[in-house]
Amino acid sequence: PVVCLDHQGVGDIITPECGIKIPVTTPKKVIAGLKETIVSLATQEGYLQSLSQGALKRAQNYLWSANGARMASIYLAAMATGQNR
Repeated sequence: PVVCLDHQGVGDIITPECGIKIPVTTPKKVIAGLKETIVSLATQEGYLQSLSQGALKRAQNYLWSANGARMASIYLAAMATGQNR
């Protein structure tokens, strides 16, 4: 699973099903949040496995082939809209 700071767009990509976002507050709170999260994952195997599966599933959305297909769909829709005018 992903453990990241909820900062600079990563927070928009990571969902509760694939990872844990640590709020960006103070250095001490960020360090404590990272520690708590790592300990939680190390001691809760079911939670770790669930997030791991979610991370693999979520990663499929960001494959180059998936992005290419999504962009092709957008371009085709835009072209179809232009032809209807």
